[in-house]
Amino acid sequence: MNKLLKYTLLYEGLIQLKEASERGYVYQLAEQKAKELNKPLIVVGGPEGGNYILKQILKYTAHGCGDVCVDIDPKACVCSNFPIVASVTNIPLPDKYGGAVYVAHVLEHLPTIYDAQLAWQELNRIADYVFIIYPDKLSISAWLHPDHHLWVYEQNGQVVFEQR
Repeated sequence: MNKLLKYTLLYEGLIQLKEASERGYVYQLAEQKAKELNKPLIVVGGPEGGNYILKQILKYTAHGCGDVCVDIDPKACVCSNFPIVASVTNIPLPDKYGGAVYVAHVLEHLPTIYDAQLAWQELNRIADYVFIIYPDKLSISAWLHPDHHLWVYEQNGQVVFEQR
């Protein structure tokens, strides 16, 4: 294997480890906030989403299920006692139902900035606090992922959506 490929794989591996660590840390913050407010933790984008077979073999989940799990794919929230099959732009929960909503690696899959803005409004509608995780712009796999339509990032305390 040539050096460039080795270093590229090492680089991407480090980015993925950083993202996995962030997912766990932010999930714990969201869980803590929901408990503090004595309200449910809503997870949007189930931990079972994506590569089901590989995740089952490795017994890997990206994060916890929360008290309520929302995903467009019914298989993504199999670990939840309260799964909801719905789009992130239209979640059938009452206003401020949750103390916190945790959404990881979801918003970048929306087709347009308009859809992401609708989702962002919906997330803020259903919970007191929103905790988001999104792919690092430095990640090679984020650049190559065919279903990533947007870049999501925070700038000056604001969430920014940028069409790719």
